[in-house]
Amino acid sequence: MDGQSESLAQRYAPLTRGMLIDLGEALSKVPQRGLAELGEHDLPAGYTYLGQFIDHDLQRFATADTPLFGTIHGDGKVPRAFPALDLASLYGNGFTEAFVDQSTGKLRIQRLDKGEFDVVRGELGAPLIADTRNEENLLISQLHVLFIRFHNAIVEHLNAEAGSPIEPKALFDLTRHAVVSSYLNIIQHDYLKRILWDEVYSAYFGQKDCQDYLFSEQMLSGTNAFNAAVFRFGHAMVRPEYVLNAHKTRLTLGQLFNYRAGSDYFKSGSTHIPPKVCVDWHRFFYTKEDYRNDPKGRQIAVHLSPKNTIILPGLMWPNNTLAIRNLLRSWNEKIPLAQFFENKIKTLSVFDELSAFPLLTPDNMDTPVVSMFSQVANGEALKHNTPLWYYTLREAQFVQQSPAYRWRGYLGPLGSIIVASVFKQILNQSKPLLSATTPNTSGMDVPKVSSMTGLLKFVLSKEE
Repeated sequence: MDGQSESLAQRYAPLTRGMLIDLGEALSKVPQRGLAELGEHDLPAGYTYLGQFIDHDLQRFATADTPLFGTIHGDGKVPRAFPALDLASLYGNGFTEAFVDQSTGKLRIQRLDKGEFDVVRGELGAPLIADTRNEENLLISQLHVLFIRFHNAIVEHLNAEAGSPIEPKALFDLTRHAVVSSYLNIIQHDYLKRILWDEVYSAYFGQKDCQDYLFSEQMLSGTNAFNAAVFRFGHAMVRPEYVLNAHKTRLTLGQLFNYRAGSDYFKSGSTHIPPKVCVDWHRFFYTKEDYRNDPKGRQIAVHLSPKNTIILPGLMWPNNTLAIRNLLRSWNEKIPLAQFFENKIKTLSVFDELSAFPLLTPDNMDTPVVSMFSQVANGEALKHNTPLWYYTLREAQFVQQSPAYRWRGYLGPLGSIIVASVFKQILNQSKPLLSATTPNTSGMDVPKVSSMTGLLKFVLSKEE
């Protein structure tokens, strides 16, 4: 993989599968510390699940374990040849889908109470949505619902703009185009801006318009360091619990899985989630000004760290331990170690922007306070031969704990370059595809938002 298969055996020589299992086991046994004090600079918790939503959209019909690369499903659906950002996870095959109301152009939704919604469900809670991975937990399901609400809000807006009814299929297509356009804006101007190192974001998405790519199109259509290691940083953002709404409904990570299809809740005969667990997204998406004006109830994402206590339900050890699972995934896919990418980015023009920034060294590669490497036989080798997944999280932890660099970005420099280069490449291919299907909107005010707070504000303005 990554054009270096001839030297992978040598590169991995100091490490063994057992060492990675021991490292993952050590990381997973560190008790999760309390959340950092909430501040206006912290990342709102909604971006944890927006990242998961984007991840699912990148490769339609992929398996849960491989964000960009999947296998043929039993129903014969084949993964895309190249990842794309087009909301296929929301729209599926379009107007003919069962979750589309073909009399109005809206997407079907279950209204529970004022401001409280669920997806439409069938037997045992089966969701009527294009991509059932968006039912993995309550928060990703509620985010899917928010995008359904966004689509329907734009339908309402365009009908009012037109002055007379628009044919449902034409209205659906026009709305879909507006939703996807806003979605691409949100990814570039909101999500990436919040998670990338400031100077990396400016280099790739500012005036410099950097085109330094780390992967070929062929690599992006398969397993690579982005999807097998770096973009899995979202797992480490997950809070141990969330307060969902003004009802003070508090759910642990494990309880978020209690409201997916086939769970005991739906086996008891319920046809939708209880209104008390519907998410108030003001708590999860907000601006610095929102926080200053009303900090109460805001939910933040956990600061990144390789210490990961997530245990996956329904699986046996070691597959149920997410830290072990992520380390072994890179091992099995022969993803190059972090030092390979350190050397690689030093040859790129974007590295000129990073001359004053720290990359990790062997002296700070291990976690502070409690050494993880000392709990692994021959663990000293990890300082010079570091799994990329671990490095990404340790780098982010290091910069957040360094007063000189804190708030420069959620990810560190190396992780940011890998994420930025992949998204730049995919966005550059996704935007022309959207432009090629631009409908005639002459004389119409078509909504376009560029942030999740803007999306939420628009939705609520049409539901009042």
